[in-house]
Amino acid sequence: MPHQFTNLFKKLVANHTVGIRCVVLFLLVIPAVQALFALPVKSNPISTEKTLLNNYSALKNANIVTGQVTNSKGEGLVGVSVTVKGATTGTSTDASGNYSIDVPANGTLVFSYVGFATKEMPVNGRKTISILLNAESTALSEVVVTGYSTQRKKDITGSVTVVDVKQLEETPASNFGEQLQGKAAGVVVGAQGAPGSPTMIRIRGIGTVNNNGPLYIIDGVSTRNQDLNSINPNDIESMQILKDASSASIYGAQASNGVIIITTRKGKLGRPVLTYDAYYSIATAPQFVKVLNSRDRVNTQWESMKNAADIRGTSTVPSHPQFGKGETPVFPKYVIPTGSNGPFTVDDWAESNRIAEFSEGTDWYNALTQKAPTQSHNLTFSGANATAQYLLGLSYYNQEGTYKYTNYDRYTLRSNTQFNVRKWLRTGENFSLSFSGANRPTGQDESNPMITSLKTAPWVPLYDITGRFSGTKANGSGNDVNPLARLYRTKDNKNTDLRLFGNYFVEADLSSDLKFRTSFGLDHIRSNSYAMSKKFPEAAEGASRNSFTQSANYNSRYVWTNTLNYKKTFNENHNLQVLIGSEFIGDGNGRSMSAIRYDYLFEDNVNTWTLTNGGTKDMSNSSSFNGKVNMFGLFARADYAYKDRYLLTAITRRDGSSRFSASNRYGTFPSLSVGWRASEENFMEASSSWLSDLKFRAGYGVTGNSEIPRASNWATTY
Repeated sequence: MPHQFTNLFKKLVANHTVGIRCVVLFLLVIPAVQALFALPVKSNPISTEKTLLNNYSALKNANIVTGQVTNSKGEGLVGVSVTVKGATTGTSTDASGNYSIDVPANGTLVFSYVGFATKEMPVNGRKTISILLNAESTALSEVVVTGYSTQRKKDITGSVTVVDVKQLEETPASNFGEQLQGKAAGVVVGAQGAPGSPTMIRIRGIGTVNNNGPLYIIDGVSTRNQDLNSINPNDIESMQILKDASSASIYGAQASNGVIIITTRKGKLGRPVLTYDAYYSIATAPQFVKVLNSRDRVNTQWESMKNAADIRGTSTVPSHPQFGKGETPVFPKYVIPTGSNGPFTVDDWAESNRIAEFSEGTDWYNALTQKAPTQSHNLTFSGANATAQYLLGLSYYNQEGTYKYTNYDRYTLRSNTQFNVRKWLRTGENFSLSFSGANRPTGQDESNPMITSLKTAPWVPLYDITGRFSGTKANGSGNDVNPLARLYRTKDNKNTDLRLFGNYFVEADLSSDLKFRTSFGLDHIRSNSYAMSKKFPEAAEGASRNSFTQSANYNSRYVWTNTLNYKKTFNENHNLQVLIGSEFIGDGNGRSMSAIRYDYLFEDNVNTWTLTNGGTKDMSNSSSFNGKVNMFGLFARADYAYKDRYLLTAITRRDGSSRFSASNRYGTFPSLSVGWRASEENFMEASSSWLSDLKFRAGYGVTGNSEIPRASNWATTY
């Protein structure tokens, strides 16, 4: 009867509508039912006597064995499963790796633990058995993507880094580029730090002109787009980085800056699984520079003027519009445009003449920064059976900037499916749709908020005596713009991006060893932005006019790839894989436009931010087309391994690009790499206890760079 209730529970859970509602009730009822069936019943004396005899015999032959399970470092392993072979008896180790179990004197103990090789140990009447479990070497047998095909990690002869995605997940970030920082040798990552800002990745330094970013291959579709924020890091299943020419030449004229190959998650065999993943974090801007307060800064400035006079041999007395003239500065109560000595008139209180109390030391940096929360939510529905494999994911990511009034939002929808139309025919798609919006700090060089916060005079307060923003309108305070005012006045500016990326593919098994695959990929991007550049009346060189700019652009990239893949093992010693293929790429299918108008009456009212509401004086607009570029390539690859000891990879690709003239349109990109796994040789057996794998490799290859800028209007280009 208890088994019947268990089957009923499984059916209820399988029925999503009824099961979820009944789970709680079921959990309350089942203990009572089990207790009911456990009530004593009338027993058979003969059966009871046999049971007691059997139990006595078992106890007589039992042997209590204790011991400890450790790893190679001598550390106790907690949770190791210790069972009796051929029986259901078992236990697990405690926090120190210790265990105790009843086992027949002639029995066998089985020790198993995830990530470690299972070990069996005959008891032979012993009372104490302590063992060492060795980590399982499965990493080298891992199959990874290395360019239109897969390879065992142990067979790779080029310089390829297989990134541990689990390590990436430990770092909360808006894109995988920030997560990759410091986790791959030879890969340098640079980030601005602003929410949703671009991330720069350079593989083995800067190798070419024009475009130094790597080529990204996502589910078999290549893209030159360096905006990584549209890719949800939670969707990534695996990542490989092709760092040298011998491994990257399969991508020919696009591979001169290295290649990053990404495979997204797929559904796993079994019942449908609904998972929810979320995290919340708070970032704090570090106080990395300490600046002088007002009096110390002015005194230092006074000393500097005295030193300058001594060097020149003059009797010049230090002076300042706000702090007077003499051997020592005089600190005023107010700082004003006309200087601290007045005279004051009613005009000094006008919009253009900001009066503020003298500040003992405005901490501009702390005024700009804040504790910035980040939240991420991922909902995934996935599964697979004999005929279909599916994954549907929804995600939301929000990041507030450590600068005030900055933020980034991203919504992502992912759909990965594969259907087995026949045993030999499969079709599927991998698509993601992302929408993001960002407000980032504006200004470069000296107008950057960080730089300004270090330069602006500390004796200028944040606000004037009327509660409005204060600034450098006061004589002698420099020409900086109040950095907090700059951030506040740009808080409603917005950049939005919509990106559709993915592919549709068909795979056919032409024979047990030969597979054909065709894939059509799309990378479509639409971007819009609008920004109001407001007046800065409190600044010494503040803008006297406001302006509104709006822009929009779109671009499409198409990638059509066809491959034939032959894979065969001969006589158990010879492993051969041969790949041939072709690829067509069409890029630059898009346009852009922008317009600007000046003199808006209500610059703080977002609802009036349209081009038609601006003045007609000095207005301008422009548009351009991206410039279509076509590429076509033929490629071939052969991988050979003999007894897992001697490895060979040969690649060649011939690419043609419309960016070049007809006489220089095509280029050939060959590579050859070899490897020798010395650890597989017989003479290395003595070192197997401390050396798991030793491989020597060498390679040569050629890659190209076809990323020559395409002028949008050749008639005006020199």
